[in-house]
Amino acid sequence: MAASKKERKNRFERTLMKLGLGIINTLSERQVRNFLLFIANTFGYKIGIRKKLVKFQLKRCFPNFTDKEVNDITKRMYQNYGLMIYEIFKADRDKIADEIEIVGLDNFDKALQMEQSFLISTGHFGNWELLGYFLLRRGFKLSAIAKKQRNPYFDKFFVDYRADLGLDVIYQKRAMRGIVKAIKGNRKIFFIMDQDARSNGEVMPFLGFDASVFMGIARIALKADLPIIPMYHVRTKEGKHKIIVEEMFFPKQEGLTDYQVMDRLNKSLENMIKEYPELWFWVHKRWKSVDKKKGIRY
Repeated sequence: MAASKKERKNRFERTLMKLGLGIINTLSERQVRNFLLFIANTFGYKIGIRKKLVKFQLKRCFPNFTDKEVNDITKRMYQNYGLMIYEIFKADRDKIADEIEIVGLDNFDKALQMEQSFLISTGHFGNWELLGYFLLRRGFKLSAIAKKQRNPYFDKFFVDYRADLGLDVIYQKRAMRGIVKAIKGNRKIFFIMDQDARSNGEVMPFLGFDASVFMGIARIALKADLPIIPMYHVRTKEGKHKIIVEEMFFPKQEGLTDYQVMDRLNKSLENMIKEYPELWFWVHKRWKSVDKKKGIRY
């Protein structure tokens, strides 16, 4: 029976991925880094994969930025993604993890000493995969909420890759069973909470504009009486790596509503984006579902 168009597309993408990984394996670290930066600059920035969207969202959220500043941030965002791929598949991650500076060391030590489960909040910011690897290296038993990828070959590759590192993947759809199991096992649960939740979320401001926000991390924290700790990976302009660990808070004990919890987490991520705008993944259509209802197109 002939393969469907969708299956042929999936196989073609798998072939490209294997080809790319094969090239990476034959080159030195320096060559891979330079090659991926070339791809990011050429196909990302110059040719413009969603560049129009990136610049629109940047100008919208930061109206005081000049065109030059927007162009510079856009270019560095694509470069950040190239460096992410380099750090995941080629760089000496153990060396990076060992040399990472921890900002908020007291907060980190407190989290490391906690035997109970807690929730980690971050975004598509910096290198979130490297953040997870760093936490695993430091002894955290870690589970992560993830959306199943469209291409099943990619999905299996990344599930296997993360499992080899010791990361337990819980699929976003029907996640409660996995979350309950992780809590019983005192695992720390990693949430990336900054994508458009569409009809599954609640509307609240993000960077000055209404967005649909996933409420899962807040509702789990309240129902299970678990603390939340925001963490972020930062790559500086000098190429150094930092993990920023904010103070842990206890939503149920503080009497917060789920909306108040998410508003607090949104503001935490907003502060990081304002300080390091090039490190957020602006190619996401973060506000799309709410904008669409308002008749805004881009």
